[in-house]
Amino acid sequence: MMEIKRTENGIEGLFEAFDGQERMGYMSYTWDNDEQMAIEHTVVDPAFGGRGVASELLNYAADYARENHRKIRAVCSFVVAKFAKSSAYDDVKGKRIIALRHLFFSVIVRCSTAVSSAYGDRRTMGVTTVSSVADGRRTMNLIMKNKVSLS
Repeated sequence: MMEIKRTENGIEGLFEAFDGQERMGYMSYTWDNDEQMAIEHTVVDPAFGGRGVASELLNYAADYARENHRKIRAVCSFVVAKFAKSSAYDDVKGKRIIALRHLFFSVIVRCSTAVSSAYGDRRTMGVTTVSSVADGRRTMNLIMKNKVSLS
């Protein structure tokens, strides 16, 4: 019997499917803002493939969004495909966002990569892309932690 649990740590969260104590799969998300989550990844253990685990995770996420008056932005290819194929999720489909903060984090990452090259990876990591606001925040926190100057 499948049980789905939601855990959240600030801006990031997971919907996890369990069979007893064994994790069958998960769906990860980040919050774009107070009203919209971005589902970024869906992963199902190959041992549980073909059992509808990913669909159940999405249904659970959609129910959560409905109950809490939230929207879902599809980033994960599975969710993108399900949203395109079914009108069952029309009420929770979110909008694609292009926010200034995404641009800012992209600039931070490009700068951190340049600094990384200049200092031979001693002061920061060589991240080259940001797939979410959370990735940008992690990058910025690492830059601040290592006291890297971007000027």
